[in-house]
Parts: sequence; structure tokens; C-alpha cells
Amino acid sequence: MNEGNGNKMTGAGLLIKVIAVLMYAGCLVALPLFTLAGLLLRSARRGKGRVFITARSDSVNWARANFTPIAEADCVDEVIAVVDGPIVEHPRIVPAPPPAWLARICGRAAAKLLWLVVVGLRRPPAAVIGYHIFPSALTALLVARLLGAKSVYQMTGGPIEIEGGGWRLENPLLGRLGAPSPLLEWLTIRLCRSFDLIVALGARGRDYLVTARVPYVRIIAPSIDVQRFASNNRDRGIDVVFVGRVMPVKQPDRILRIVEILRQEFPQVRAALAGNGPLFEPLKTLAGELGVQDNVEFLGHVERVEDLLRDSRVFLLTSRTEGLSIALAEAMAAGAVPVVPAVGDLGELVRNGETGYLVLDADVPASAQHIAGVLRDVDKRQRLSDAARARAIDNNGLDAVAERWNQSLRALASQAG
Repeated sequence: MNEGNGNKMTGAGLLIKVIAVLMYAGCLVALPLFTLAGLLLRSARRGKGRVFITARSDSVNWARANFTPIAEADCVDEVIAVVDGPIVEHPRIVPAPPPAWLARICGRAAAKLLWLVVVGLRRPPAAVIGYHIFPSALTALLVARLLGAKSVYQMTGGPIEIEGGGWRLENPLLGRLGAPSPLLEWLTIRLCRSFDLIVALGARGRDYLVTARVPYVRIIAPSIDVQRFASNNRDRGIDVVFVGRVMPVKQPDRILRIVEILRQEFPQVRAALAGNGPLFEPLKTLAGELGVQDNVEFLGHVERVEDLLRDSRVFLLTSRTEGLSIALAEAMAAGAVPVVPAVGDLGELVRNGETGYLVLDADVPASAQHIAGVLRDVDKRQRLSDAARARAIDNNGLDAVAERWNQSLRALASQAG
């Protein structure tokens, strides 16, 4: 079956599509029933100032960037985190992961949905926030309707969570579609129109939703601790740094090929790759094949990433897709000059030639050319570094992001219904 763009849906992909369509259609059918049940269950004790969040958190850093500004919003008294994975310690964040036995019985996604209901009946929320459309945001939508709360979807990955039904996602289910599905995309948009608020990370995500006639969209970026990444203004010893998961969507082989080009002008160029993932060992092998093994350090997990970023001149991404990279914001706050692909909402931070460089299709020669220019010209590097830090503080500083959440949640509470 061919669903466009030259991508053919296999038999397995077709089965996944049928399952996903049934699930999304089931959510649409269930919404009015959950709303009706919510009218019967709705408590006069609706938790003013209490927010539920549900997500699959991969790291403390991700949780810190996304959960802390909500907890810091003036109108929030308590954040109940129904999250399986690491979360950040904060006096207003209360961990409430679903019990392991429940996850074993019905799976992680269903366990979070059921546990949200259990906890929500005891401690009614004012709003339920889900990260990524499937399954967390759809879970948040259903539970919010049942509990009479406001529903919020943070479109963490950008428009690719919706485009083609999410077939380009690194998602255990949707990522196996193998080809775009217009039907699944249509169903996803219909569901998006049911949320009380959708949070996009940048203008590209907002514009996509507005074009799809989705109401109540606001831009709120993840936050960073700008003091943690404050530049020490000393000489930087690393020319090029990458921080992130070493996985196919990041296209990390291109980083090595960029270093291979840079070696022609800068034989002693030094690159560092921080992070683990399925391509970690194959990447080491490729470095040997390209002859750059002496120029690249494979650091694996780095606990104090701020030290690494403060010691780096250029921050490099070669991803096929991105939302708004937290690592990018942190690198810019540390004064590293970004050279990144023109995908997702990265352009929200990187203004070409002003705060760094955007590269079409993560092109290897073009990326190498921009990096060489930054390494070659100290004055240019300092100018871009200063501008990058200022932009990261303005867009991702914790105080600014917390205030955006505060305004959005107050506006949400004032909505009728």
C-alpha cells in the first residue's frame, strides 16, 4: 500500500495503522461519554492550583526543563507527576508513578491512565497536562474530561507528532507505520481540537496548528537554568560538541563526516560526543574507518554537561527531526555557537548569521563550512556566542518560561466550561 511520498506501507505497517485508527477513533467516541461521566463525578472541590502531568520521562534533565517552570508558576500550588521515569526534585512536585504491579497487568500507558483517575478522584486537579500526543496527551484529554478538569497537550516533538499520523516518530507504535497516513493525521487533528490548550514550543508548531484550525494554542519553550550554564569566558578547548541520544534520528554519522572535512584545514580539530544510544559502538567503528578516531572523544553519559558546554566553541546537531532541543538551549546559554539543521522549532532559537547557523537538510559540507568560519574568526565567534546566550536566556530562562505558564494556566482557568 502506498500512502504518498514514495513510502510503502508494509503488512505490519498496515496492521499498526488499523490499531492506531481504532484507538484514535475510540478516543473521539469516548470523549462525550467521559464528559457526561465527568458531569456526574465533578466535584465542587476541583483542585484550584493543582496540576497533573503525565509523560514518559527519559532523563532528569528533560523533566527539569519541562516540569520545573510549571511548578514555579505563581498560580500553581502543587504538581502531581504521574510519570514513569525520572523526575526532578522540587517542593511543589509530588511524584505519583503508577504501581509496578498495575503496569505489569495492563501496560505502562493504561496504568498511567487508571492511576490518574484514582489519584484524581482523591485530589481533583484543575488541569491535566500530557506530553507527546500518543499516548500521554490523549490520556490527559480523557482523564481531564472525566474529572471535569482542563486538558493540555504539550506538542513536545513538534508537528511530526501529527503529520502523517506520526509515522516519523521514534514511537514504539506509530514509528512502525512505515508511511504517512492521511486518515490517522485527520483523526489526530480532530482530537487536537478537543483540548482546552495546546502548547507549541515555537512558531512553526503554532502555525501548523493554527492552519489546522486548532484553537487555544500558545508558545511556551522548555526552561533552562541559565546560571548553571553561565559562560566562564575562558579559552575553550573543544571545537565541536554534540549532546544527545546517539540514535538514527540524530544522524550522528554526519558529525564524523563533518569532522573529516574539518581536518583538512584544522588537523588537530577536537570534537566530543556526549550521550549513549544504539549507534554508540557503530559510530566508534565509523570513526576508525574515516580516520578521525584521534579527533573525536566518545564520552557516553556526562553528569556535568554544563562543564562540557562551557568548554566548547561550536554546538552541532545533524538531526532529521527535532522539536525544540533542550541541549541546544543549554549550549547557547553556555556560549557555544550553534550549527544545526533547519528542522522543527530550532529556528526559534537560531537566527541565521545572528545567533548561529541553520543548515538545510543537515547538509555535511555546508555544516563544515559554517563551523570552519566560526573556528577561523575569533571576533565572529565571540559575537555569535554572546548573541546565542542572550537569545537562550530570553526564550528559555526559567523565570520567563514560568511566567508564560502562569499566564496560560490563569487564562485556562478563566475559560468557561
